[in-house]
Amino acid sequence: MSWEISEEVLRTYCAGLFHDLGKVWAQVQGRGTEPSRFDCETPDQHQVRFADCESCKRRYRYAHAAMSGTLARETLPEFRGLADAAALHHAPDAEELGDLVRWVVLGDHLSAGERDDRYDRGERDAGTPVPALLNPLASLDRDVYVLPRLLDSELLFGQLRSSEGDRAKAAFGGVFDGLRSGLEAAAALSGGDWLALSEHLTGAVYRGAMGVPSAFMNTVADIPLATHLHLAGVFAAALAADGSPARTAEETTVGIVAGDVSGIQEFIHDTGSRRAARALRARSFYIQLLSLVAARWVAIRCGVPPWCAFSVVGGQFQVAVPASRVGMVEQLQEELDRVLFRAHGPVLSLNLAAMVFSGKEIQEFRDVHRRLREELSARKSRKFAGLARSGALFEPQAVASMGRACRTCGREAIEGRTEDDDGVERRVCGMCASLEELGRELLDSEFVVLEPTEPGERATGWRRVMAALGHRVELASKPPERVVRGAVIALDSDGLRRLPCARLVATGRYAPRSEEGLLDFGEIAERSEGRKLIATMKADVDDLGLFLQRYFERKRPSPSRFLAISTALSLFFEAYLPEFAARKYPNIYLIFSGGDDTALAGPLFDVLDFARELREEFRRWTAGNPALHFSAGVTVAHAQRPVQAGIEAAEGALGKAKGERPDKTRPKDAVVALDVWLTWAGFEDVLRHTQTLVSLVRGQNGRKQLARRALQHLQLLEHAAPGRYEPLVWRSYYQLNRVARDHPEAEQVLKALRKEAFETEIGGEPGGRRVALAARLAELRTASDGNTDQRRRAGGAQV
Repeated sequence: MSWEISEEVLRTYCAGLFHDLGKVWAQVQGRGTEPSRFDCETPDQHQVRFADCESCKRRYRYAHAAMSGTLARETLPEFRGLADAAALHHAPDAEELGDLVRWVVLGDHLSAGERDDRYDRGERDAGTPVPALLNPLASLDRDVYVLPRLLDSELLFGQLRSSEGDRAKAAFGGVFDGLRSGLEAAAALSGGDWLALSEHLTGAVYRGAMGVPSAFMNTVADIPLATHLHLAGVFAAALAADGSPARTAEETTVGIVAGDVSGIQEFIHDTGSRRAARALRARSFYIQLLSLVAARWVAIRCGVPPWCAFSVVGGQFQVAVPASRVGMVEQLQEELDRVLFRAHGPVLSLNLAAMVFSGKEIQEFRDVHRRLREELSARKSRKFAGLARSGALFEPQAVASMGRACRTCGREAIEGRTEDDDGVERRVCGMCASLEELGRELLDSEFVVLEPTEPGERATGWRRVMAALGHRVELASKPPERVVRGAVIALDSDGLRRLPCARLVATGRYAPRSEEGLLDFGEIAERSEGRKLIATMKADVDDLGLFLQRYFERKRPSPSRFLAISTALSLFFEAYLPEFAARKYPNIYLIFSGGDDTALAGPLFDVLDFARELREEFRRWTAGNPALHFSAGVTVAHAQRPVQAGIEAAEGALGKAKGERPDKTRPKDAVVALDVWLTWAGFEDVLRHTQTLVSLVRGQNGRKQLARRALQHLQLLEHAAPGRYEPLVWRSYYQLNRVARDHPEAEQVLKALRKEAFETEIGGEPGGRRVALAARLAELRTASDGNTDQRRRAGGAQV
């Protein structure tokens, strides 16, 4: 499929994407006035301040606009018209300077939703706000600023106080240097081609402008410059593709296409337990890649640049398209259905919904999002409807004879390979075999290159799906050293540092491995302390819809603000969390992490510690916002349990964690671990008590049996409560007294735990449950202690 997009539309997108980059340069200390002398007619007046130059003020209005022009001319000289369009977007007569400038101005207004054009400090601006981004996830009652920095996985951790304005200003120099290097890299990879520039410029802008505010003088500085610029380019391109004659934002109309992948969990977990770990990460990545490529395909087919797919998160996407092309969506849906049904049968589908919105409606983007979600929900209830109408849905499918079905997905496996596991022949279909190979490729890759397919190009497995959507996909361990007429994706922050114009689409590439390759879950379990068990955890943010509703009751739901919230959340789950897990918990297998949730598996005690730290890191990311929290469910079983069963059990535990608390108080913000409901504070207590009991058992040397008796009696306290003395409880109470008498050194510990078991319930959580769970965990952890040291040396987090 050729990517046929008019040069006018591509130029408009790039101009909208670039137009405010001078704002970064405007804050650099000691920059002088040279950057703002863009085609200056009276340079003698322009030696000290921009404000002294009447001709430039009249023509550009603000210094940052002129600086945008200078920056474009210096870094992208081959691209005609870009510098002028960027410099003139604030001109008093901008609407009369041609379609290009007019569309950029309209895109700017649609993206922002509110006007605050000033970014340049004057003589009387000493008391103006800090030139730093407010953490968009922090409490609305606190101003938590983010130190200006280049995009990476830890973007929101660099917090500073409102009194540290000088520190913020000093940071702009490094940010601007990084931005310039990204623009120069984009020029080198583009080779004078506007389509290539639209791809690489998007990455350079996100890296260089995601950590600075789009405005801060007269508005709340909670919108990153990158999200504002991206949407300005997106809307400008959609208007250009329609040849819109509109003069004001209210007169415009833009189409928005939303997409949603269905069947994700069934597809990811649709694999046998044997060697399942070798395919899970690849299947999750495939879903992420499918969402991205499908969104880009929709944009290209509608005649706009690929990155008009402005939001791709967790299997969902949104694309801005010309209003006149919205009617194409039915045809695109049928084509998409054919591609996915051929590859995956009814398991995996991708539903599209599209609407036309006025400029006024776009300013209230929360309603745009809601209406699209409602339409998508209706379409998901009749998926493959186009194939049903044409009869293609009911055509006979190949039937595999016994032994010819794929051992992974169960579908016909004429293509693929035959494997001999334990002396039994098993077949793997071409798609599943290619996904296993993708899992191996991912381990050593830092980049993904997306380019147009060539006529007659052949592909197999998962690449055949991408090719049907017009994309050739290649994984690479190093950045390309040639012109790329497509996108270069960095899979983590390291890749982004190596190629500063790559687009960060982070994924958890890491999986537990040895010198022989990827480990299966049985081998991962061998690395655990005590019993060889695998724990599975699911976690997601509580009441995100309610949070957004309350957030936008106090702030205008402009498109750029909506995208800022979405990007900030996905950056934590898709970029930071996988890097954190790989660095600190190498035995954990991150099955999925994206949007606002995560699923993982690994040794029991690694998973429990990870759950605790995950909550701490999320609180840091959101600056302790009490309105943003998550719940989790943790289950445990032997390593041979099918992955899908483990995930389903964890999903059930997560549902219990989000359910009504035992004391009928506020639900959610809790964890269910091994069937025990706990507040997060109670979970912390359990882990602390577990460590105390483990130390107690291991300190008994030859008398460990007596210590383990104590653990067994502590577990009987599960039903203990004030004024409640069932036979098992008082018998356990008596036996603990005997154990304490036999172990004088343990007496204080046992009495303290016994006392806590009978404490008043807090949040509906009896102390007896915490103590009993801690004793159970300690028993699991100290089982087979003789082999523990060898397993710990093989890998895994230290506890």
